[in-house]
Amino acid sequence: MSNSVEVRTKEELEAAVNNKVEKIIVKGDLAEKIHKAEAIKKVSKPALVILGAALAATPFTGGVSGAVGVVGLTATTGMGIAAITAVAFLGLALILSITNGYDRKFTAKAEGFGEASMEMNKK
Repeated sequence: MSNSVEVRTKEELEAAVNNKVEKIIVKGDLAEKIHKAEAIKKVSKPALVILGAALAATPFTGGVSGAVGVVGLTATTGMGIAAITAVAFLGLALILSITNGYDRKFTAKAEGFGEASMEMNKK
């Protein structure tokens, strides 16, 4: 029996990663968010610390300060707003677990049709 699972939600993805599933197939919007968040691989360690602290503080401040923080983070980390938003949605710890623990192959929608997917295989 193969140790693989298909996921569509953040909660399903977290469970699969925590259970050390060997092969995870991510579908839809979630696959696109992971793909965008992969920009985190290029972020320096000091910028990663700033990103983590800013994301941790955002739920408490929210509103305009959260938006201003995201704009500031783009300059500090070199990541785009879409990537920072994806990391914020998925959570820094989950993204780092994925980027460090899995080889990934992303398949985009075909000219806006179909569904994006990502195949993740444990390293």
